[in-house]
Amino acid sequence: MLLGIRFSANFDVIEAGVAYRSGQLWPGELEAMVEQTGIRSILSLAPPEPNERWYRGEVAVSAARHLVRYEMPLSPRDELTSAELCQLLTLLQSVPKPVLIHSRSGADRTGLAAAIFKYAIAARSADEARNQLSIRYGHFPYLGTGTDAMDASFQRFVREQQARAADS
Repeated sequence: MLLGIRFSANFDVIEAGVAYRSGQLWPGELEAMVEQTGIRSILSLAPPEPNERWYRGEVAVSAARHLVRYEMPLSPRDELTSAELCQLLTLLQSVPKPVLIHSRSGADRTGLAAAIFKYAIAARSADEARNQLSIRYGHFPYLGTGTDAMDASFQRFVREQQARAADS
């Protein structure tokens, strides 16, 4: 299972017609996904790599297809601060839809963003949203991988959202 994800685009639907998730796509894969889903924007959670073919390809496809690109580089091993979580939520709320959210493998950082999207935008339960951070997508926060920071970030996000709702 994990090996298959590692060598695939790890593409999946977060909310049909609204949000999709993946790992880094090659230009041809991105073109196909745009054609199939009508993607209008991309949110990259991986660091920019202008010397890499995938990055140059994504920028070129985005320009040719008039996609809006956003970059919010995150580390899969660093828990997000409250300010970063708010920034991520604001981006997810404001990007043109449908949006493609991706990181290098589409497992950890993308899982966090997808979970936040499911919880705060699609109004799903925290348990349902948490499924976006699962082994199904290659998220493996065990054995010292450090990616449990994404789980902790999502837990903090949910607590803070619940506290805001209680205050209003």
